[in-house]
Amino acid sequence: MMSVTSAYPHNHENPLLHGVEWMGRRLTEPLALAATQLIRVTKPWNPGYYDHEMSLFNEMIRRVCLVAQVLFFLIIGLLPWLVGKGILACVSLFRNDFVIRQLQHPPAVQPSALKLVTYNASLGLECVDASWYLRSGKERLNTIVEAIVETDADVVCLQEAFDEDLAESLVGELQKRGHYPYAIYNVGHHAWSLNSGLLMLSKYPLENPAFLPHNEATGADYFANKGVLAATVVMPEKKAAIFNIHLNAGFSILPWVERDMGQVHACRSRQLHACKELIDKYVSQHALKSDSVILSGDFNDRSPWLQGFTRLSCENENGTFFALLPEQDPARPNVGWDLSYDKWPVYWGCLDHILLPEAKMSQEAKILRMRGASDHLAVQCSIPV
Repeated sequence: MMSVTSAYPHNHENPLLHGVEWMGRRLTEPLALAATQLIRVTKPWNPGYYDHEMSLFNEMIRRVCLVAQVLFFLIIGLLPWLVGKGILACVSLFRNDFVIRQLQHPPAVQPSALKLVTYNASLGLECVDASWYLRSGKERLNTIVEAIVETDADVVCLQEAFDEDLAESLVGELQKRGHYPYAIYNVGHHAWSLNSGLLMLSKYPLENPAFLPHNEATGADYFANKGVLAATVVMPEKKAAIFNIHLNAGFSILPWVERDMGQVHACRSRQLHACKELIDKYVSQHALKSDSVILSGDFNDRSPWLQGFTRLSCENENGTFFALLPEQDPARPNVGWDLSYDKWPVYWGCLDHILLPEAKMSQEAKILRMRGASDHLAVQCSIPV
């Protein structure tokens, strides 16, 4: 038996709302394709890499064809995009904050440790995938499913699962294979921008889901409804409060505009202070123990800076939280922490973290090697419960 809290209240099988939203999404696709091809035109030539030709002449022909496609889809796609976005804006008035799928067969044995994985899956706009030389989300979906299954984690927190169709397919495929009977996804739907991209998978029931969107953003993050997804993992004997977080990235809206990193850091600091308030309220409201709180996600900053940042920002009635430094990679002995993101010179270091109360800090995190699935790597930790 499966219980579903749909994207729409009251009636999961509402064909009218589902059909209207489907039509709205399809109308926005031509302009999105134009944006993707434009990104491909502007990327530096790298022979034999991604879809680049080996010879300069063939590459020039390829790019001329791409420019023609950009112009074609721009001309035919602008008006449908406006209509489609208007339709989605109307439909959004009837949307829930998230979709929950729950299969009714939780494990009966209390684990000695909760294995948690956080992973930025980069399942968003195809033009963003193209900008990082990634295959499209559709092409990478099965790779991501296989990588998640291989972790055998009890709870998986994903970020950047922006594409609602791909998020639905990801959850459906995992549950079809008998994995992760409990899932929360398509969180923080927004009519004119991307949703939060947050997704949570669990072997154990998930209770009391809550979503807090960030009340401010800077740069390209204006176009995503990022925030914090909270849920309580209900094990046979104990509970744990999991907070899946995605803080502001450092990208400008326009690629040629220099980033003000001081402004970005200040924005992240205020976002994390707001997260702290949600944690306080959530733990108090649901009568949870302070040592059962776990923060994980893409914090978009490297470990040394983040450690001082979280010590300052997360000292509250629920204790002090510390970032776990993933174990050093022997292949890179000059690196003091392992890399979950290595798109140098944009970022270089571990941006993805699991934060625990001070009492749990004897644990170590580690990086999971899942090349080709995303531009990030996953971070894993086994936490005593």
